[in-house]
Amino acid sequence: MERTNHRIQKFGLVCVDNDGDGYGSPGVATCPNGIATDCDDNNVLINPSSAEVCNGVDDNCNIHIDEGVQDTYYQDADSDLYGNASVTTLACTVPIGYASDSSDCNDANALINPAAAEVCNGVDDNCNTLIDEGVLNTYYQDLDGDLYGNASVSMQACTVLIGYTSDSLDCDDNNAAINPGASEVCANAADDNCNTQIDEGCILSADISTLLTDIPDPVTQAGQDVTYTITVTNNGPDSASNVTVMDVLDASLILVSATPSQGAPCIGILTVTCNLGTILNGLSATVTVVATTSTTPGMIGNTASVTATEPDPNTTNNSAAVTTNVGDVSRQVGISTRGYVDTGTGIMVGGFTFGGTVSKKVLIRGRGPSMSGAPYNFTGTLTNPTIEIFSGATLFATVDDWQSGATMCNAPAESCGTPAELQAALTDPCQPNVGQTTAPPGCTQESAMFITLPPGAYTAKLKGVNDGTGIGIVEVYEVAP
Repeated sequence: MERTNHRIQKFGLVCVDNDGDGYGSPGVATCPNGIATDCDDNNVLINPSSAEVCNGVDDNCNIHIDEGVQDTYYQDADSDLYGNASVTTLACTVPIGYASDSSDCNDANALINPAAAEVCNGVDDNCNTLIDEGVLNTYYQDLDGDLYGNASVSMQACTVLIGYTSDSLDCDDNNAAINPGASEVCANAADDNCNTQIDEGCILSADISTLLTDIPDPVTQAGQDVTYTITVTNNGPDSASNVTVMDVLDASLILVSATPSQGAPCIGILTVTCNLGTILNGLSATVTVVATTSTTPGMIGNTASVTATEPDPNTTNNSAAVTTNVGDVSRQVGISTRGYVDTGTGIMVGGFTFGGTVSKKVLIRGRGPSMSGAPYNFTGTLTNPTIEIFSGATLFATVDDWQSGATMCNAPAESCGTPAELQAALTDPCQPNVGQTTAPPGCTQESAMFITLPPGAYTAKLKGVNDGTGIGIVEVYEVAP
């Protein structure tokens, strides 16, 4: 076979080969053995021996175009250069609306693709199968709605949900008035502004008062128990902290128990000390003291006092005293009330009643200056007490200085006794106080008298002469007829 001038001669046959690639043009001459199979005899690169090239041409003359050499492209509907793996086409170059990358997870949104930054929006913006990774915010439960949250209860989200807040500094999420933005409120035992301090910057004061009562009085059988109840009240305006009660018992008593309603256990035997802790404004606490009396009849005294850390604007009501009759059958019933005697409606009032059909002789005493001495040692006592006795609204008996006797003694009083009777019965105010051997100070200005009354209800009022004020005691005891 010879090739001459782009002709192929074989066995006497001549085939035309215009492009000189060794393959002739079909239809020009008959060339055996597939020589006349060039499908483009004007392009030397196109013939059955050529490699298929991705160019839109049948390079190897197998009647297929670009077979096996096309690239796969993916629909890019949002034009973000990342395509939809489920919609493809084959081509030699990127067609319009397609991309070579198939990793777009949302081909309808150009902002969502593998190159996008993750945004906190509840969407997988960067197509890594995770949603809002690394961009979520932490929010804290806000039960009280004060915009400050509880650091121990949190959740992650893109925006603040109802009942949550971005702040975690609330120290009491059950109280909207307590948070870092609040002002400190004095005397409420709370850290209002969550700075770990209570009442900082406050100047506090608390008027604490004490009331002392005894049951029974009289103790009819010497050697029996008597129960003292000490009631401490905070009259404000602020809370009282480190409230401490001191109860000085009579030396003849044997302590059985001392029980506080709050605070630490009481200590001591004859002087009982109880720390009640903090008492809020308007509240009270108690100490119950039980003691066994001596087998010897007589009068015993008990004095209780109270202190606190805060300044007290009124110290006149910080102590109280009570006198208990032990084993004296001539005084089977009675009252003893101590307090601060003021003027007007602030005078001291003690009511007493008895029934039956027989009149009773009672001792009525109004004490004041004698309590400034031992064992009471009160300050601010009433210097000149006077007593008025009422039946309903009717004043029928009065006594000022006991040595002068009753200054009024009208019905229903049957008699008002004499100073001599008081001295004879050792019940006059100048008898020594418990544990003392000399007359108490100011005893001649005390009020006292025997008065015989029919059964009924009566009121004893203790007040100061010329509107005097101070600590006083009104006592009413039944005596033998």
